[in-house]
Amino acid sequence: MKTSLWLAGLAVVILATAGFILGLLTAPVQPLTSETSPPPALSGQPATSPPAQSQGSSTLSKEDLAKLSAYEQWLEDNRLLLQGMPMFERQTALWEKREALFGDDASRIWGERESPMHANQDAFQAELQRLDQAHEITPEETAHQLKTSVEQLYNNDMARQLIGPDVMTRTLFSLDAVQSHLHTLSADARQERINSLRRQMGYPEEAISRLSKQDQQRNERWQNGKAYMAERNQLARRYSGDQLDEALDDLRVEHFGRSAKTIALEERDGFFRFERERRFGVN
Repeated sequence: MKTSLWLAGLAVVILATAGFILGLLTAPVQPLTSETSPPPALSGQPATSPPAQSQGSSTLSKEDLAKLSAYEQWLEDNRLLLQGMPMFERQTALWEKREALFGDDASRIWGERESPMHANQDAFQAELQRLDQAHEITPEETAHQLKTSVEQLYNNDMARQLIGPDVMTRTLFSLDAVQSHLHTLSADARQERINSLRRQMGYPEEAISRLSKQDQQRNERWQNGKAYMAERNQLARRYSGDQLDEALDDLRVEHFGRSAKTIALEERDGFFRFERERRFGVN
């Protein structure tokens, strides 16, 4: 069974994708005062200036305005660098600069704007944990509930479309309950079910056909890998030392050809790729 940390990672992938899209669709925030105007939000990043002060709230001090001016100048000076960073690396850089200038006040100034994303992540992680163990429902119902959960969290049509079937389907096929069902089916029935689920998640027929061929290639690799591991275990019981090393080298070449050296390096590091869990539709 996967850990809650792994499920949290899935939640981050989907919600970060949605956050990226919604950031593109969000208009720049209004100026805090007539003295300063925030720069446009970075692409894929929620507006980087503090939220506008609500009516009746206290205005920022001159010292805070000076810090804000320095922060916005830093944004402008580093705009291209920040835009080229991965999303989470950019978030880290932004928060480091905010905290360097504003200290503990950074969380107060920017936290309100970003807390909905954190709340959505927690809610979606909980839903993934539920679906992960929902063995009593069909994969089709799981797919429906997964799509519904994302739609409820992000009801923007463009955001839902741009999240795309790739992330959604990979998430679906990563759930234990779905994999448990797929493992009970024959090879042909399983492929038909995988194709149907991809169709339900929004893949066009051309992509379904292409992915089905990839599935067959994966199946062949796994069959070859399982046969290799069985023969490898027999050799390990029969030989040792240099004799075993030579026999394994020959066996790897027989099964993997040009990839034999890569397999050997992995095994020397203690990684045996065909001892991993097989997750249909994913690996």
